[in-house]
Amino acid sequence: MPGIEEFVPVNKPELTDKERFLIDRADKIMQRNDSLLKKAKSEIQNEYRYLSGKAQTIGLHEIKIYVDYYYDSTEKKWIRPSVENCIATMMMVTKSGFFLHQDKDSTIRIRKYMYHIPETKTKRLFFDNGYSQVVSGNPEKVPLDSIKVFPYKLVFQIPHNKIIDYRKELKNAVINKDYSTVRKVLKKMDNYCARNPFFKHAIYWRHLNMLDVLLQDYSDSDRYGISYDIQYVECYDDSLEQVIKREFDAYIQSGAFEKDLSKENDLVKRAVARILANNGLHDSDEDTREGRNDIVQSYLDSIPDFEQREFLVKKYWNRHEMHPFYIYFSMMFGATRYVGRLGDRIRPGFGGGGAFGGGNNVMSLDIFLQGYFWSSYDKKAASSRCFKNRNMKDYEFDAMDIGVEMTYKWLVTKRFEGGIYAGPTFNMSEVVKRKWDKDAPRNENEPSLEVAPGVDVGLSFSLFEAFNRKDVERMFKPDLYQGGRFGGRLRIGMSTQKAKESFDVWGWKGYITLEVMLRAHLTTRNEPFLWD
Repeated sequence: MPGIEEFVPVNKPELTDKERFLIDRADKIMQRNDSLLKKAKSEIQNEYRYLSGKAQTIGLHEIKIYVDYYYDSTEKKWIRPSVENCIATMMMVTKSGFFLHQDKDSTIRIRKYMYHIPETKTKRLFFDNGYSQVVSGNPEKVPLDSIKVFPYKLVFQIPHNKIIDYRKELKNAVINKDYSTVRKVLKKMDNYCARNPFFKHAIYWRHLNMLDVLLQDYSDSDRYGISYDIQYVECYDDSLEQVIKREFDAYIQSGAFEKDLSKENDLVKRAVARILANNGLHDSDEDTREGRNDIVQSYLDSIPDFEQREFLVKKYWNRHEMHPFYIYFSMMFGATRYVGRLGDRIRPGFGGGGAFGGGNNVMSLDIFLQGYFWSSYDKKAASSRCFKNRNMKDYEFDAMDIGVEMTYKWLVTKRFEGGIYAGPTFNMSEVVKRKWDKDAPRNENEPSLEVAPGVDVGLSFSLFEAFNRKDVERMFKPDLYQGGRFGGRLRIGMSTQKAKESFDVWGWKGYITLEVMLRAHLTTRNEPFLWD
């Protein structure tokens, strides 16, 4: 049973002579491959660069096999090994991917190489070049002449790429305006690519749309569903795309397209024709997508059948908007006014803070820190016990809130958001000396420090820079945080404040803050089509 298989690193210390020989052999295989590439025809070179770019590995493979029996060629019989000798090691050079090979007639062709090691839970006979089907019991009872051997190494000859011939045939047909032949060649190419495991369609979908316009094929035959090898087109040097583009541009600019289209009575086919022509006229995906959307909208009111209108929207309308989920970071500054019994003792204070969080057009979750400092005292504060035998003019009142709040947005437009928020907080308050006396005890410099749970409630009003359609299309495939927006937020609220130790009160402070915000939408999404 095969047990452990792994690649042997070429820099493995203390390589055996056999391992070194096999690694040198692997190097020579690659050198031989590079030499054949230089001598190959340009068509083979182009195809090889395309195919080998998909996956290509070569290395020394070490396979360890758990042995129940081994064949002694000297004594010509099967022997059950001891426990110490029950693991056999086999080394082989393995190739995976596409490599060049020179046949006896000196023709250089492409081959695909693979290898297969059977699964570990099956019992088989292993040879130098392959393995048998699954066997059971004592191998002496297995008739060796009936054993079928499967190779470890699998080799497939890559056939001639008929796409080369089809493209040349297609080019001549387009130049001669032999559009009946164009249809036949496209059909043959489709059938060939459907059967061939190595080569896919090698014409840009935009140029296939141009051919549909030239053929006046306005049916639902756009080729978005077919898989194309865009990179592979670059391997051809037959200028097919340039020929198709030249004939297409001449057909559009001469007015023949509009003349032929006027004969089409089916409005859906007219819309599809203009969409296909639009795909050929624009080089950028953004312009192509936006033009397609405009064409769909311009035809909807003229098509009475709802199913046909729905077909156009589902297949061709594709506008994007920023995804409503966002994350944000903000810096804030503001002021507070203590109310009730707190207001009798503490005057207004100023401060700042910051927040971060995320949300969408309905709710958001915020984590914030805001503090108000350097508040002075009214006369009534002098009777508080923390100022007993102290001059209250030497002290100030500081407050800080750390909290989490949930915001419900009762109004959302393109630029503006209005919300109501509430959440739990931890409130800190302290009476602290303006100028600390280093020689004085701590309770002299800081006679009161209190931390208590609380709540925070209020209203928020946000104004942001708006995304326009071009911004969204530009970010159709965005990188992280590419959709950043600047804005501001005004918060008007109240939070609890405990000052029992200092003033024997627990009350509220009203505040107003102004924040500068940076908001990041992480991606875009399909904008839903709004039917009238």
